[in-house]
Amino acid sequence: METSFSWSGRVTDLENRIEITGLNHLQQAFSLGKGVMLLGMHFSTLDLCGAALAQKMPFDVMYRRSKNALLEAVMRDGRTRNFPSAIERSDVRSVIKALKAGHVVWYGPDQDYGRKHSVFAPFFGIEAASIKATARIVAMTDSAVIVFQHHRTKDNRYVITLSEPLKDFPSGQEVADATRVNQLVEAAVRRAPAQYWWVHRRFKTRPEGEARPY
Repeated sequence: METSFSWSGRVTDLENRIEITGLNHLQQAFSLGKGVMLLGMHFSTLDLCGAALAQKMPFDVMYRRSKNALLEAVMRDGRTRNFPSAIERSDVRSVIKALKAGHVVWYGPDQDYGRKHSVFAPFFGIEAASIKATARIVAMTDSAVIVFQHHRTKDNRYVITLSEPLKDFPSGQEVADATRVNQLVEAAVRRAPAQYWWVHRRFKTRPEGEARPY
């Protein structure tokens, strides 16, 4: 319901139920004229809280194209209502171009993209295939990285938290950088574990010889 409302409703109608902390960090980073990567994560509140934040600071988003043509049209129309640009997740070139142009871009590194594009780094104490592109894109574009967290409270309000720009990232060490990203996501998940999209099967790619848990 939250997602469909973000696509077809008016998010401004919920303004009195949405609290944003750290917006000044994002505004200040954007004012420097360089790109800003919003390091995001896949919670059930993503579309709604993303649309709410975009009312204060427009930003481009990444998404996965649906195989269902009708659903794809609905999703794309809904997202382009709220965001300047919706970039298909395989179009990394457009992400880099947008960041180099000084845009703010939402980027979700908390999914399993397979062994080829990943290193193994711990997530909740379990080795998880963790994408290497996050650190590479930041290094290529000299972008600031701000962590974008969001969750629903017990009284059905929404809390959005934006961090200060990350320091010393990337470090140049792939496993260390992936581990740091996983730690940031893990900290956010611990605040509202039932709202995280575990359905994405975060641990499906396993180290050689290890059985899949699904």
